[in-house]
Amino acid sequence: MSGMKSEVKDRFTTNYQSIDITVENIDIVSCDDEIIAVPVDRHCSFSAGISKIIAEAAGPLFKNNVNKIVKRRRFRPGEVLIFDGHDLNARLVFAAVSSTNLTDIQLLYEKIFRFANNEGALSLCVSGIGTGILGVHCESAAKAACQALKEFASNHSENNSLKKIHFVDLKSRIVSSFMRQINRLLANELNSESFVSDQPLGTINCEVDEAQSSEDFCSFFNVVDTPSGECCPVCLADFSTDNLENPTVELSKCHHAFHKDCITHSFRLLQAQCPVCKVWYDVPRGNQPFGGKMTVTLKAGKLPGYPDSKNYIEICYSIPSGVQTEEHLRPGVPFFGTTRHAYLPYTSDGLLVLELLRLAFRYRLIFTVGDSVTTGAKNVVVWNNIHHKTNVFGGAFGYPDDNYLSRVKEELASLGINEQLLQNTRKTD
Repeated sequence: MSGMKSEVKDRFTTNYQSIDITVENIDIVSCDDEIIAVPVDRHCSFSAGISKIIAEAAGPLFKNNVNKIVKRRRFRPGEVLIFDGHDLNARLVFAAVSSTNLTDIQLLYEKIFRFANNEGALSLCVSGIGTGILGVHCESAAKAACQALKEFASNHSENNSLKKIHFVDLKSRIVSSFMRQINRLLANELNSESFVSDQPLGTINCEVDEAQSSEDFCSFFNVVDTPSGECCPVCLADFSTDNLENPTVELSKCHHAFHKDCITHSFRLLQAQCPVCKVWYDVPRGNQPFGGKMTVTLKAGKLPGYPDSKNYIEICYSIPSGVQTEEHLRPGVPFFGTTRHAYLPYTSDGLLVLELLRLAFRYRLIFTVGDSVTTGAKNVVVWNNIHHKTNVFGGAFGYPDDNYLSRVKEELASLGINEQLLQNTRKTD
């Protein structure tokens, strides 16, 4: 990803049928759960992917133990072999012989959950089965895992030992798929019954490392012949002034021409967006303070204007206090954080806007640091021109408002957050 490259670590926590569920973008070796479950090939070779990483971290005694038990055998998909964890934090390692068949994957997850419970484990850590070398679509694999979770939880009792299930992967797109499917599982459970208490849909911590701007935007443009009698839209100098070090270039999507130094400077200092027609060439980036948290809860009740939906979505943003950086108005000056609540209807459009807002939060676009127009307070976290409904009932910031969802989608699109970026992020994150 050019223009700006960020490492985003997502963490989602919730509770399903008295089982604590966590989905996290971390290395499975670093987990401190009692049991780790990883997919292996039919020879249980621990020679590729996540299984290889586990075997190396577990040490030579682990490898010797595996070799003694396996002895060139060929195992059937759906089998689970159990090994001591040796040098790992985990007490046991489950080697799950994987498959591309989704029914097999679901049954394999069920067996892993059941075996972990039979071993008396309090916690289990498992990676996305089938999503690696076998190439099973991550959304389908996550759905199979959730069906297995539902089946296991339906037979789960308070006397069972397994209280925590931890889904992890280093690939953000796989983590995002598990988050979405678990959210849908929770929502389906809530819609199938009458309830009086609110249900958390999970917490996502977006821990974004310091963004680093790329020095190379060459993939976005091509050198072209100097247009006669035309001026660069950035510096307004005639293109005839270009040279080998600063040639005329044409953007690949919209074909507008600029001096290379001018468009590179614009992309680096502002956004990777054509200054003429506003076409986006890379992900947008804001200056929202780091360390924020976005928590989503499904609430019981109806929003005015949405009589057919018996639930609505509450978003809680929490941005901690800190010190302003070079990105902000007064570098080096402390600022005060904030906690804000916003509301969306629990409809297909509302869920789409929720996904777009999550993406905007990830790219640090929801908030900025400045002076509050409302209160006059200086050096505080303020909204960043993406309007939110902060009241449930009435007023300019509440419901009903028939056009709100379409307006906020337009506002997000103007900042580069749209459905196409959402789809691209799911595929290539």
